[in-house]
Amino acid sequence: MPERLNPRTVEGWRDILAEPRSYAPEHATPEERATWPEERQDEYDLARIRHHSNLPVIITPEMKQILRDIRLQLQANVHSRGTVCGAVITGPATYGKTTALEEVGRQYETWFRKEFPPEDPNATTLVIPVVKVGLPAKATTKSINVAIAEFYGAALRRRESTSNDYQAVIRDRVVVHRTQLIIVDDIHFLNRKARRAKNGKRQFTDKEMEALISINNHFKMLAEDFGVTFVFGGIDVDGTGLFDEGAEFDTVFSQIGGRMARHELTGFRHGSEEWEFVVRSFENNLLLDHHIPGTLVKLADYLHHRTNGSIGSLKNLLKLAATRAMLDKKSPERIDYALLQKIKSDRNAEENFKRHGSLYVPASKAKA
Repeated sequence: MPERLNPRTVEGWRDILAEPRSYAPEHATPEERATWPEERQDEYDLARIRHHSNLPVIITPEMKQILRDIRLQLQANVHSRGTVCGAVITGPATYGKTTALEEVGRQYETWFRKEFPPEDPNATTLVIPVVKVGLPAKATTKSINVAIAEFYGAALRRRESTSNDYQAVIRDRVVVHRTQLIIVDDIHFLNRKARRAKNGKRQFTDKEMEALISINNHFKMLAEDFGVTFVFGGIDVDGTGLFDEGAEFDTVFSQIGGRMARHELTGFRHGSEEWEFVVRSFENNLLLDHHIPGTLVKLADYLHHRTNGSIGSLKNLLKLAATRAMLDKKSPERIDYALLQKIKSDRNAEENFKRHGSLYVPASKAKA
């Protein structure tokens, strides 16, 4: 079993950065492997299962544009003397937000270390240009500070320490470790379940409004105080109250919204070239002995029905299918329509398939 480090700590983040872009072993045909001892064959099969469980990240055209825009903002912020602007990535669950956030952090850290190496080579490990944390449920200003401080490994007694105590620690760590970017995932945990009035406008209670204003002010203050860029990610960020405009509620909201570029991951349209590109990219990474190239591309429409155009759901479906194809010694080692019909994917994808695509039968199934 591979060791799993907490990804919301500096050690866990560095483990993510060090992770190989592909786990694919060097391909060997069944004929070549027939001469191998059993132990070596088992190792090869285990390596293939690990590869299929960690299929390489597919940088879609949509994600490429988002990464380019955020990278441009981050590089401009390094030289800014005033308030820096950040970004938010939003969209439905399983559409690739966390992957996009990790790519933002990975690309920026690589660039920053190359452009601004420390004068003392021995101080390289002290440089922490990127902090990546997740927001806890029912987030408060203190829980936000705790998450950031604990990423650095700061050991404070939670009950005895105030939000200001944590904030002082963060300020010191940002300076010492040259932190430039703080990524906050799961920003949707700010959601106070606001209701809708008859005119469609969101309504908050006084208590909910007070909490939202406090957190908005806090993020604004952290960005100004520390000079770092914040990049947020979450489901339906527009529904959290983070970016509601000041004309309706309070000027603090328009200030936050005015300093954040909004990027949305929308999924893929049925029949689009982008979806076919994603399916083909995953298929090209399969290491199955009897898989017929092009089978999944022919099933692209069916796969869209199965996953609702979600790249996360597609990746999970193919991971399960590839693993089952390898473990089922009675059938050829490949993914086809018949095998996919036996695989149960995530709940959201399955429910959507029941409502909209369960009667879909691809014309190519007989040939798959």
